[in-house]
Amino acid sequence: MPTSPAPQLFPPSHRNATNVRNHQTSALDTHTEQALLSHINSLVKEKKRTSVFVAHRLRTIYDSDVIIVLRDGNVAELGTHEKLIDRAGLYSELWSKQETMFVDKDVAVEEETK
Repeated sequence: MPTSPAPQLFPPSHRNATNVRNHQTSALDTHTEQALLSHINSLVKEKKRTSVFVAHRLRTIYDSDVIIVLRDGNVAELGTHEKLIDRAGLYSELWSKQETMFVDKDVAVEEETK
């Protein structure tokens, strides 16, 4: 039984201009992380390249053109942040858990500085 070809994630014109980055920002504080990501995003847009970011902290990729959510090595969901949130699937669940975690941390830091 013939199988259908895998979907093309990168247009042919971008295949040689693709960057793959593994975001290791979980140890950074929020302000440093945002400054770093802003710098990276400006470089990516300036170079007009397709970039692939591997991220566990979803805040680092929420503004991506396409987000691919993997589960057990397979594509579980694919879309923009807004579409994935509206779909109320795995990405939405992970986003909610992480945002709750960040809000709790921010509140704790604010209380410590008082």
